[in-house]
Amino acid sequence: YAKENNLPAVCIFEDDVIFCDDLKQRLDYIFANPMPWDMFYLGGYYDDTASNINIGDKHIFKVTQMAGTHAYILKASTYDFIIRNITYNYGIDQFYSDILIKKYTALAFLPFVAAARPTVSDLTGGKTDYEAHYKQFKKEAIL
Repeated sequence: YAKENNLPAVCIFEDDVIFCDDLKQRLDYIFANPMPWDMFYLGGYYDDTASNINIGDKHIFKVTQMAGTHAYILKASTYDFIIRNITYNYGIDQFYSDILIKKYTALAFLPFVAAARPTVSDLTGGKTDYEAHYKQFKKEAIL
């Protein structure tokens, strides 16, 4: 739909996503501060020992590794690349981490603005308990 209608960007959310109370303030912050990005994670799971790089703003990081694709924004060039190149050899998280964020600039707002609800997901064929991530999100969501 986005490609057919030449949309400049799309927001993608899983059906169980929740947002922080100050979502509008944080999105306004992202768009009011010009910075180069092709993909913007609004939530996810990352190892804070990974080499995510602060880009000069204490809240915005360049993503070098991320899991969790429950809330993010893609610019047109990025979603077009995904449409042309995604294969079923990859899960979407693996495709993004192994291919997409090596080719395009992916940023994240930390603390995150979105989290998966505290539920169990079987999207990948396995079971993941998101309760610990939800508690961390609730803690981080306070500015």
